[in-house]
Amino acid sequence: MSSEQVVPLRLALQPPFDAAAVFGFLGLRAVPGVESWDGHAYRRALRLPHGDAVLSVHAPDDHAGHGPVGGVGPVGGVGPVGGVGPVGGVGPVGGVGPVGSGGPARAWLSAEVVLADPRDREAARRVARRLFDLGADPGRIDAVLGADPLLAPLVRRRPGVRVPGAVEGSELLVRAVLGQQISVVGARTLAGRLVERYGEPLRGVAATASPGITHRFPTAAALAGADPADLPLPGARARSLVGACAAIADGRIDLDLDRVDLDLDPVDRPASGRPASGHPGAGRAATIREQLLSLPGIGPWTADYVLLRGPGRRDRFLAGDLVIRRSLERLGVGPAELAATVARWAPWQAYAVLHLWLASADEPAPVARSRGARRPDSGR
Repeated sequence: MSSEQVVPLRLALQPPFDAAAVFGFLGLRAVPGVESWDGHAYRRALRLPHGDAVLSVHAPDDHAGHGPVGGVGPVGGVGPVGGVGPVGGVGPVGGVGPVGSGGPARAWLSAEVVLADPRDREAARRVARRLFDLGADPGRIDAVLGADPLLAPLVRRRPGVRVPGAVEGSELLVRAVLGQQISVVGARTLAGRLVERYGEPLRGVAATASPGITHRFPTAAALAGADPADLPLPGARARSLVGACAAIADGRIDLDLDRVDLDLDPVDRPASGRPASGHPGAGRAATIREQLLSLPGIGPWTADYVLLRGPGRRDRFLAGDLVIRRSLERLGVGPAELAATVARWAPWQAYAVLHLWLASADEPAPVARSRGARRPDSGR
């Protein structure tokens, strides 16, 4: 391919940046055919306004086996998404990137994108920044969470934790539904089967950009038209997935991440870091949550998870998540104290979720899942 089709991107961020956590999170969940992670770079197919693309984002070289960029801490496992129970480690993070401990106030990740049309460069940049949560202000976030006696040790261990974002809202919802009651690895396998049957093969220069990256994730319309009996899922969950995709495809629910912005940019927050009263995003988030909960098979965990990673609601907290509850129990927080404890972490509860997931994954002997334990969303 010509050099004009490979466009370098310099993705600015504010350190510290826990590269191990976010690259490991995305890498462990990489769907065959759509995504890949080789310990050095995360790659995935994109559907952009003017054609297909393949994005590659490189992990910082100096992060291999070490802690967060601009901070310290071990490379550990990542928390559960679409599954029950902690997830094990993902190995050292390597690759290329310019930022290290004690680095400058501004830093960046090195990336490139293979584009069918150069007009899509900024669209690819927006996706990459959203996926790695590069607009976050870790100084402000860690100041709030690090002042809390329960979270302070976790923040010191992993400064600069990010909330992994998503490429498309419909994909995020599909993957959340797939993960109900099964492990992360199981959900990834199911997603790969959907890609094989309903995904769209890459076209143009993207088709040969990276070995193993062959398809775009299935659209909501493609899955809405599927026969639930043909999906590799139990009947109720298959019907739930098809129904959710139909609601997106026909416009009843808007999860377009390029148009739905439910949070304030950090620079627009008042000095307290809390959202301004009356901010319209809060009402819009509540509407989307109600819409999701009205769908068969979509419960509070799935709805809040989609809002947490998708339309930028960094005040979401997954109170019903089994691993979160176990992590809180180890910290001495029971049901009676939960609401008051979580309120102390406003408006950054989503980052508290990541810290608690990571802390659980770092436990040398994770609590075993009891036989018959079920996710809070099951049974709907």
